[in-house]
Amino acid sequence: MVIELIDNGTGMSRDTIINHFWNLGDSKSRGNQYAIGEKGHGTKIYLRSDKVLVQTNDGIDSYETECEGAFFSLNAGEVHSPKVRKSDQSFSKGTHIRIEGYNNNQRSTLKQDILKDYLYWYTILGTIENQFPNRKLREFKVLLQALDRDMPELLCSGHPFPKENYNINKLFDTYGEIAADYYVKKYVYAEQSLETMPEVKYDVVIYFEGYIVCWELSSKVKDGSLLKTSVEDETRILHIIPGIDGDIKKCYLDSDNAAIKIKVICLKDYVTQKWGITLLDQ
Repeated sequence: MVIELIDNGTGMSRDTIINHFWNLGDSKSRGNQYAIGEKGHGTKIYLRSDKVLVQTNDGIDSYETECEGAFFSLNAGEVHSPKVRKSDQSFSKGTHIRIEGYNNNQRSTLKQDILKDYLYWYTILGTIENQFPNRKLREFKVLLQALDRDMPELLCSGHPFPKENYNINKLFDTYGEIAADYYVKKYVYAEQSLETMPEVKYDVVIYFEGYIVCWELSSKVKDGSLLKTSVEDETRILHIIPGIDGDIKKCYLDSDNAAIKIKVICLKDYVTQKWGITLLDQ
Protein backbone atom coordinates (compact mmCIF):
# COMPACT_ATOMS: atom_id res chain seq x y z
CA MET A 1 0.00 0.00 0.00
CA VAL A 2 1.24 3.48 -0.92
CA ILE A 3 0.09 6.78 0.60
CA GLU A 4 1.08 10.05 -1.06
CA LEU A 5 0.93 13.54 0.46
CA ILE A 6 1.64 16.50 -1.81
CA ASP A 7 1.60 20.20 -0.91
CA ASN A 8 2.61 23.50 -2.49
CA GLY A 9 3.83 25.06 0.74
CA THR A 10 7.19 26.50 1.76
CA GLY A 11 9.14 23.28 1.34
CA MET A 12 12.11 22.28 3.50
CA SER A 13 15.80 23.10 3.59
CA ARG A 14 18.44 20.49 4.45
CA ASP A 15 18.58 21.80 8.01
CA THR A 16 14.79 21.58 8.38
CA ILE A 17 14.77 18.01 7.08
CA ILE A 18 17.48 16.79 9.46
CA ASN A 19 16.74 18.77 12.61
CA HIS A 20 12.98 19.08 12.45
CA PHE A 21 11.24 16.73 10.00
CA TRP A 22 13.04 13.55 11.07
CA ASN A 23 13.75 14.64 14.64
CA LEU A 24 11.26 13.13 17.07
CA GLY A 25 8.96 15.64 18.79
CA ASP A 26 10.38 18.69 17.00
CA SER A 27 8.96 21.22 14.57
CA LYS A 28 10.26 24.35 12.87
CA SER A 29 6.76 25.83 13.20
CA ARG A 30 6.86 25.86 17.00
CA GLY A 31 5.85 29.27 18.32
CA ASN A 32 4.31 30.36 15.00
CA GLN A 33 0.59 30.68 15.71
CA TYR A 34 -0.24 30.93 12.02
CA ALA A 35 1.64 27.79 10.99
CA ILE A 36 -0.13 24.49 10.46
CA GLY A 37 1.21 22.19 13.14
CA GLU A 38 3.90 22.95 15.70
CA LYS A 39 4.35 19.98 18.03
CA GLY A 40 6.29 17.76 15.64
CA HIS A 41 4.03 14.75 16.26
CA GLY A 42 2.08 14.54 13.01
CA THR A 43 4.89 13.74 10.61
CA LYS A 44 6.30 11.11 12.97
CA ILE A 45 3.41 8.77 12.22
CA TYR A 46 5.10 8.25 8.86
CA LEU A 47 7.72 6.21 10.70
CA ARG A 48 5.14 3.48 11.24
CA SER A 49 5.91 2.18 7.77
CA ASP A 50 8.36 0.18 5.68
CA LYS A 51 9.71 3.16 3.75
CA VAL A 52 9.27 6.94 3.55
CA LEU A 53 10.52 8.94 0.56
CA VAL A 54 10.40 12.75 0.58
CA GLN A 55 11.06 15.19 -2.28
CA THR A 56 11.04 18.87 -1.34
CA ASN A 57 12.01 22.32 -2.59
CA ASP A 58 12.24 25.40 -0.33
CA GLY A 59 12.40 27.87 -3.19
CA ILE A 60 16.20 27.64 -3.32
CA ASP A 61 17.30 24.00 -3.52
CA SER A 62 15.72 20.60 -4.09
CA TYR A 63 16.32 17.69 -1.72
CA GLU A 64 15.44 14.02 -1.44
CA THR A 65 15.37 12.14 1.82
CA GLU A 66 14.34 8.59 2.57
CA CYS A 67 14.10 6.26 5.51
CA GLU A 68 13.70 2.49 5.33
CA GLY A 69 12.71 0.18 8.14
CA ALA A 70 11.95 2.96 10.62
CA PHE A 71 9.14 1.03 12.29
CA PHE A 72 11.34 -2.04 12.73
CA SER A 73 14.20 0.06 14.14
CA LEU A 74 12.04 1.92 16.66
CA ASN A 75 10.43 -1.33 17.86
CA ALA A 76 13.93 -2.69 18.40
CA GLY A 77 14.83 0.34 20.50
CA GLU A 78 17.08 1.80 17.84
CA VAL A 79 17.05 5.24 16.24
CA HIS A 80 15.84 5.41 12.65
CA SER A 81 18.46 6.34 10.06
CA PRO A 82 17.18 8.62 7.29
CA LYS A 83 19.37 9.62 4.34
CA VAL A 84 19.40 13.14 2.89
CA ARG A 85 20.84 14.26 -0.43
CA LYS A 86 20.61 17.26 -2.69
CA SER A 87 18.65 16.30 -5.80
CA ASP A 88 19.81 16.67 -9.37
CA GLN A 89 16.18 17.32 -10.28
CA SER A 90 14.50 20.66 -9.72
CA PHE A 91 11.22 20.05 -7.90
CA SER A 92 8.36 22.52 -7.68
CA LYS A 93 8.28 24.47 -4.43
CA GLY A 94 6.60 22.38 -1.77
CA THR A 95 6.86 18.80 -0.56
CA HIS A 96 5.94 15.35 -1.87
CA ILE A 97 5.86 12.48 0.65
CA ARG A 98 5.50 8.83 -0.38
CA ILE A 99 4.77 6.31 2.39
CA GLU A 100 5.03 2.58 1.68
CA GLY A 101 3.63 -0.19 3.86
CA TYR A 102 2.08 2.07 6.47
CA ASN A 103 0.80 0.29 9.59
CA ASN A 104 1.52 -3.15 8.12
CA ASN A 105 -0.76 -2.28 5.19
CA GLN A 106 -3.86 -2.18 7.38
CA ARG A 107 -6.32 -0.18 5.30
CA SER A 108 -9.83 -0.81 6.67
CA THR A 109 -10.06 2.75 8.00
CA LEU A 110 -8.56 4.47 4.97
CA LYS A 111 -11.98 5.36 3.58
CA GLN A 112 -13.11 8.77 2.38
CA ASP A 113 -15.76 9.45 5.02
CA ILE A 114 -13.55 8.30 7.89
CA LEU A 115 -10.53 10.34 6.79
CA LYS A 116 -12.65 13.39 5.98
CA ASP A 117 -14.31 13.24 9.38
CA TYR A 118 -10.96 12.90 11.11
CA LEU A 119 -9.52 15.89 9.25
CA TYR A 120 -12.43 18.13 10.24
CA TRP A 121 -12.52 17.01 13.88
CA TYR A 122 -8.88 16.50 14.83
CA THR A 123 -6.69 18.59 12.52
CA ILE A 124 -6.26 22.27 11.65
CA LEU A 125 -8.47 21.73 8.59
CA GLY A 126 -11.38 21.85 11.04
CA THR A 127 -10.35 25.22 12.49
CA ILE A 128 -13.01 27.34 14.21
CA GLU A 129 -11.18 30.60 13.50
CA ASN A 130 -13.87 31.61 11.02
CA GLN A 131 -16.41 31.68 13.86
CA PHE A 132 -14.77 34.75 15.40
CA PRO A 133 -14.77 38.26 13.88
CA ASN A 134 -11.62 40.11 12.83
CA ARG A 135 -9.39 37.05 12.81
CA LYS A 136 -6.53 36.31 10.44
CA LEU A 137 -7.58 33.04 8.87
CA ARG A 138 -5.31 30.22 7.77
CA GLU A 139 -7.18 29.45 4.59
CA PHE A 140 -6.07 26.38 2.68
CA LYS A 141 -7.61 23.48 0.79
CA VAL A 142 -7.13 19.72 0.79
CA LEU A 143 -7.75 17.36 -2.12
CA LEU A 144 -8.56 14.04 -0.46
CA GLN A 145 -8.75 10.73 -2.31
CA ALA A 146 -9.03 7.65 -0.11
CA LEU A 147 -8.84 4.02 -1.21
CA ASP A 148 -12.57 3.80 -1.87
CA ARG A 149 -12.67 6.80 -4.22
CA ASP A 150 -11.72 7.14 -7.88
CA MET A 151 -11.54 10.94 -7.80
CA PRO A 152 -10.30 13.42 -5.17
CA GLU A 153 -12.72 15.55 -3.13
CA LEU A 154 -12.03 19.21 -2.39
CA LEU A 155 -12.13 20.04 1.34
CA CYS A 156 -11.98 23.69 2.44
CA SER A 157 -10.67 24.86 5.80
CA GLY A 158 -13.18 25.50 8.56
CA HIS A 159 -15.16 23.03 10.66
CA PRO A 160 -18.58 22.37 9.10
CA PHE A 161 -21.27 23.73 11.38
CA PRO A 162 -25.03 23.57 10.71
CA LYS A 163 -27.17 26.65 10.17
CA GLU A 164 -28.76 28.00 13.35
CA ASN A 165 -32.36 26.91 13.86
CA TYR A 166 -33.55 27.64 17.39
CA ASN A 167 -37.12 28.96 17.19
CA ILE A 168 -38.64 26.20 19.30
CA ASN A 169 -42.23 27.07 18.38
CA LYS A 170 -41.52 26.85 14.64
CA LEU A 171 -39.58 23.64 15.20
CA PHE A 172 -42.55 22.07 16.96
CA ASP A 173 -44.89 23.24 14.20
CA THR A 174 -42.64 21.73 11.55
CA TYR A 175 -41.30 18.56 13.15
CA GLY A 176 -43.69 17.81 15.99
CA GLU A 177 -42.35 15.30 18.51
CA ILE A 178 -38.85 15.27 16.98
CA ALA A 179 -38.45 19.07 17.10
CA ALA A 180 -35.56 18.78 19.54
CA ASP A 181 -33.57 16.76 17.01
CA TYR A 182 -33.45 19.77 14.65
CA TYR A 183 -32.52 22.39 17.23
CA VAL A 184 -29.31 24.38 16.49
CA LYS A 185 -28.02 27.33 18.51
CA LYS A 186 -24.57 28.94 18.42
CA TYR A 187 -22.81 30.87 21.17
CA VAL A 188 -19.44 32.56 20.71
CA TYR A 189 -17.21 33.60 23.60
CA ALA A 190 -14.00 35.23 22.40
CA GLU A 191 -10.88 35.99 24.43
CA GLN A 192 -11.88 34.24 27.63
CA SER A 193 -9.43 34.03 30.53
CA LEU A 194 -8.67 31.19 32.90
CA GLU A 195 -9.86 32.06 36.39
CA THR A 196 -6.62 31.05 38.10
CA MET A 197 -4.34 32.26 35.27
CA PRO A 198 -5.97 35.39 33.79
CA GLU A 199 -3.07 35.96 31.39
CA VAL A 200 -4.02 32.76 29.52
CA LYS A 201 -6.59 33.51 26.81
CA TYR A 202 -8.80 31.13 24.89
CA ASP A 203 -11.80 31.23 22.57
CA VAL A 204 -14.99 29.20 22.84
CA VAL A 205 -17.68 28.45 20.27
CA ILE A 206 -20.53 26.24 21.41
CA TYR A 207 -23.12 24.68 19.12
CA PHE A 208 -26.11 22.97 20.66
CA GLU A 209 -27.32 20.60 17.97
CA GLY A 210 -30.17 18.12 17.83
CA TYR A 211 -29.39 14.48 17.09
CA ILE A 212 -30.69 14.45 13.51
CA VAL A 213 -28.73 17.60 12.63
CA CYS A 214 -25.56 15.98 13.95
CA TRP A 215 -26.35 12.71 12.23
CA GLU A 216 -26.77 14.38 8.87
CA LEU A 217 -23.57 16.40 9.24
CA SER A 218 -21.10 13.88 10.60
CA SER A 219 -20.34 10.32 9.59
CA LYS A 220 -18.91 9.69 13.07
CA VAL A 221 -22.37 10.32 14.47
CA LYS A 222 -23.91 7.97 11.93
CA ASP A 223 -21.93 5.03 13.26
CA GLY A 224 -22.59 6.08 16.84
CA SER A 225 -18.96 6.62 17.82
CA LEU A 226 -19.26 10.33 18.58
CA LEU A 227 -22.78 10.94 19.83
CA LYS A 228 -25.35 8.76 21.54
CA THR A 229 -29.00 9.56 21.08
CA SER A 230 -30.93 10.88 24.04
CA VAL A 231 -34.00 8.76 23.29
CA GLU A 232 -34.95 6.55 26.20
CA ASP A 233 -38.34 4.88 26.66
CA GLU A 234 -39.78 6.94 23.80
CA THR A 235 -38.84 10.14 25.60
CA ARG A 236 -36.84 12.69 23.62
CA ILE A 237 -34.88 15.20 25.64
CA LEU A 238 -33.83 18.65 24.48
CA HIS A 239 -31.20 19.42 27.07
CA ILE A 240 -30.71 23.13 26.50
CA ILE A 241 -32.68 26.27 25.84
CA PRO A 242 -29.84 28.68 26.70
CA GLY A 243 -30.28 32.02 28.39
CA ILE A 244 -33.30 30.98 30.45
CA ASP A 245 -33.20 29.66 33.99
CA GLY A 246 -36.25 27.68 34.94
CA ASP A 247 -37.96 24.36 35.63
CA ILE A 248 -38.52 21.29 33.46
CA LYS A 249 -41.51 21.47 31.15
CA LYS A 250 -43.27 18.50 29.57
CA CYS A 251 -45.11 18.57 26.25
CA TYR A 252 -47.36 15.60 25.49
CA LEU A 253 -48.10 14.96 21.84
CA ASP A 254 -50.76 12.89 20.12
CA SER A 255 -48.29 10.65 18.28
CA ASP A 256 -47.87 7.44 20.29
CA ASN A 257 -48.25 9.47 23.47
CA ALA A 258 -44.52 10.15 23.36
CA ALA A 259 -43.34 12.70 25.87
CA ILE A 260 -40.83 15.41 25.10
CA LYS A 261 -38.93 16.81 28.05
CA ILE A 262 -37.39 20.23 27.61
CA LYS A 263 -34.82 20.81 30.32
CA VAL A 264 -34.49 24.57 30.61
CA ILE A 265 -31.18 25.67 32.14
CA CYS A 266 -28.81 28.58 31.72
CA LEU A 267 -26.06 28.13 29.12
CA LYS A 268 -23.32 29.30 31.48
CA ASP A 269 -24.49 26.94 34.22
CA TYR A 270 -24.47 24.05 31.77
CA VAL A 271 -20.92 24.81 30.58
CA THR A 272 -19.72 25.11 34.17
CA GLN A 273 -21.33 21.81 35.14
CA LYS A 274 -20.13 20.01 32.00
CA TRP A 275 -16.56 21.26 31.64
CA GLY A 276 -15.81 23.35 34.74
CA ILE A 277 -15.37 26.52 32.65
CA THR A 278 -16.77 29.87 33.73
CA LEU A 279 -17.79 32.01 30.75
CA LEU A 280 -17.72 35.79 30.91
CA ASP A 281 -20.48 37.90 29.41
CA GLN A 282 -20.42 38.37 25.66
